[in-house]
Amino acid sequence: MSETRVAKRYAQALFELVKEKNRVEEVARDLEGVAGLFREVRELAAWLKHQGIPAEEKKSLFRRILADRVSPITLNFVLLLCDRKREGCLESICEQFRSLALEDAGLVEGEVRSALPLGPEQVKALEERFSEITGRRVRLKAKAEPQLIGGLVVKIGDRVWDGSLAQRLRSLKEHLAGTSLEQLRGDKAG
Repeated sequence: MSETRVAKRYAQALFELVKEKNRVEEVARDLEGVAGLFREVRELAAWLKHQGIPAEEKKSLFRRILADRVSPITLNFVLLLCDRKREGCLESICEQFRSLALEDAGLVEGEVRSALPLGPEQVKALEERFSEITGRRVRLKAKAEPQLIGGLVVKIGDRVWDGSLAQRLRSLKEHLAGTSLEQLRGDKAG
């Protein structure tokens, strides 16, 4: 089973459990902290995925690192992952849980890429526009990518709106590649 499918299953199970207990926000904050730890200490992710390290050693490390930082429910979940040899998926599970928590709150996150950096008011205007398009409250992270040349690419969930100049040039190139010289000149065959 792929890591993404495993992550979705575990995140969904945790989400359902904490939703019943009205603790979604608390666990979401906890898991955001855990994900931040993985971003800061990249060696940790590699260490966790190492199959030669016993589960008890991994659990001991998590107890030391997380005991004072996360709720008991979050810590127990992480320890369960070690028992089931799924600790290598923890980073992906954190991401999946975050998506579920945002969805539950009526939010959806996305990304907007542009050739030049966007200002806060431009991002806010795009969030409002895509909120109208999707029917959900949208929160966008902006990222500058000069190779886009111009325009925007917005990704929300698995949907992509590509209005970049680079995409338009690719489309034009494909169109021209499929067009004969006579068609370009406007000549009529016959």
